[in-house]
Amino acid sequence: MRTLFKVVGTSELKSRNLFVVYGEIVEGMLHAGMRVALANEATKPVAGIASIDFIDFRMSKQAYVAIFFEPGDSAALELWRTSMQEGTVLNCFERADG
Repeated sequence: MRTLFKVVGTSELKSRNLFVVYGEIVEGMLHAGMRVALANEATKPVAGIASIDFIDFRMSKQAYVAIFFEPGDSAALELWRTSMQEGTVLNCFERADG
């Protein structure tokens, strides 16, 4: 099963070594244990999804799905940071599908 996820923004939980990507599911469904990768990168980092939650922005009255994952080493983290612009599409898939 594959899922497409459109990024709205990112955050980090440095104390837990988690990178957070929030946005909208375009197609499919998500759950912890799936893998996440950049949909259009030839040399893409891949990470395992640790958890899924919701993020509410009360001032703008917006709510988004949030994907929490360990980004990998510092080079992979930097690639995640620089690649996650609003509108970026992520490919999420089961471990066996990758």
